[in-house]
Amino acid sequence: MASPSSVFVAVFAATTICSAWLAWVYAGRAAKARAAAADEKRRFLEAQGLLERTREAAEEANRAKSLFLANMSHELRTPLHAIIDYGMMAVEVLEADEEAGELTGDLRRIVGAARHLLAVIDAVLDLSRAEAGQMRLLVESFDVTAAMREIADAASPFVAANDNVFELQLDRGVGVMRSDPTKLRQILLNLLSNAGKHTERGRISLSAERSPDANWILFTVRDTGSGMTADQQRVLFQPFGVDAEHAQGNGIGLGLALSRRFCALMGGDITVESAPGVGSTFTVRLPAAIPEFAASGVFIAPPAPSAPPVLVS
Repeated sequence: MASPSSVFVAVFAATTICSAWLAWVYAGRAAKARAAAADEKRRFLEAQGLLERTREAAEEANRAKSLFLANMSHELRTPLHAIIDYGMMAVEVLEADEEAGELTGDLRRIVGAARHLLAVIDAVLDLSRAEAGQMRLLVESFDVTAAMREIADAASPFVAANDNVFELQLDRGVGVMRSDPTKLRQILLNLLSNAGKHTERGRISLSAERSPDANWILFTVRDTGSGMTADQQRVLFQPFGVDAEHAQGNGIGLGLALSRRFCALMGGDITVESAPGVGSTFTVRLPAAIPEFAASGVFIAPPAPSAPPVLVS
């Protein structure tokens, strides 16, 4: 019979062997876990590096695109201005000649096409500047009612072109706004132009009102035109997003994308409600006084009704 001491030694030896084996097993598992963690970290760093290189490549491509568009716009605008000027000069000379009536009409069509192409080039250039963060605001205080009447006068010819009724609705308390009146004009004229293109013998209205808290001004363009489907609305504000059927041969789908960029630049947004056969309602929501964009490096002088325009970039 084994003595108690020998049994203790045997148990101790077995325990030691088991402990050593367990330590070896867990050490192997820990080594595998460390290797896996190191591999995951390496993959993460590689993915992070790839993402950074992709971002830098995208930024470089965007800079190259902006530079290309700026240079091409300049190269195209110069001869277009010459075509328009010489075309109008030729029209003035030939108008006195009764036998040149057909030729005069052709020249007017050439001038009209050149002006349309020039407007497209300007839109492309403006969108490129907005995407590159190079668009600037000219901020000043102005009377909204007076501005709206001026915009309505400018829009009346093309809004009424399809026998539409045009209404201007103004809230008496809309008051003074401190923003970029030129950008506001571009936004609303674009919306009214689109409404005029897609509405025949209908009703188009332009309205402005101040929000209950007086911090925002809402500009609304309503029409009773063809309206849009939900799919059309989803891509409406994307560059070149307007489909051929809705564009109806007018423009290349940049106006609304550029208008939304302008709204964002001025601290607001533009939304649409529409249904086929019912018409569309576009709402432009802008701050009554543009806030300071200190975080983006843009400084705007404090509101002052009598302050001169302030150029910001």
